[in-house]
This record gives sequence, C-alpha cells and structure tokens, in this order.
Amino acid sequence: MKQLLTIALLLLTFSSTYGQKPKSDLILMAPNTSVSAEPKEPAKVVEQMPRFPGCEDITDEKERTICAQTKLLQYVYANLKYPQQAKKDRIEGTVYSQFKIMEDGILSDIKITRDIGGGCGDAVIDLLNQMNEERQWIPGMQMGEPVSVQFTLPVRFKL
Repeated sequence: MKQLLTIALLLLTFSSTYGQKPKSDLILMAPNTSVSAEPKEPAKVVEQMPRFPGCEDITDEKERTICAQTKLLQYVYANLKYPQQAKKDRIEGTVYSQFKIMEDGILSDIKITRDIGGGCGDAVIDLLNQMNEERQWIPGMQMGEPVSVQFTLPVRFKL
C-alpha cells in the first residue's frame, strides 16, 4: 500500500527529479527550471530531459517518462540504504544532491548541496556512484543533439 501511494505521488508530482529511500516516505520535488546561457555549461532544462534507462522500447513519450521514473524508483528502493547512525540518532529530512548527466549518459560532478547528517549525504553519493558504474542514463537532447544537463536529486529520509 505504501509503495502504491509512493508511486502515485511520483506520477503526480514528478517532472525530472527523482529521490527515494527504502522503507521510507518519498517526497519528489521539481528541479531548477532556468536554462544555462553558455552552450558548454550543462543546461537545466532541455527539449528532452535525461532519462533513467530501461524503457527505450516504449514509443509514447509520456509513458516512457513514467516508465523511466518508475525504473529509477525501483533502483533506488533496491540500493539506497538508510545509514545506521541516522537511524540511531533518528535523523530525518531531505538530502539534496546535484550532478551532471553528460552527453554520453555518465554522471559527473556528483555533490551534496544540502545534507542532514548521520551519513545520509554519503549514502546518496554512494548510491549515485554505484548507479554510475551499473547504468548509463539516456542523455538529454537539445535540437536533436545530446547535451549535458545539470540534475538535482532530492532524497527524503524518513523513519
């Protein structure tokens, strides 16, 4: 039931930013929406935002986006771990990570922009590094060309 509610929230509020914690509530927030002025700098919004892989066979854009969001959610559920110290100290809140999805679908410049302590920021970085080793994202596209896109991923930790 909790997963169904989480997925419903995902489909209602999710545009291009993802976040999840296993066995906890999910809060999804929209990414920044300004476009970079410099062509070499990563964009924040492009014609086609980067997608988590696994849904390339779906032709309908909206369905493909929902599928990619669901696949990312499943990946995060399976791989992100609530740190023991955070559990012990009953730390809850939202960790904000930021990274670039490069033209080749590889994540780079992974950083935490807001941490809540207890090892939660490190858990998100570990997840993103693991994801980078195991998956290659579908890059963002602008005027038919792959482009790097800055991505913000908020992850809410809740006991």
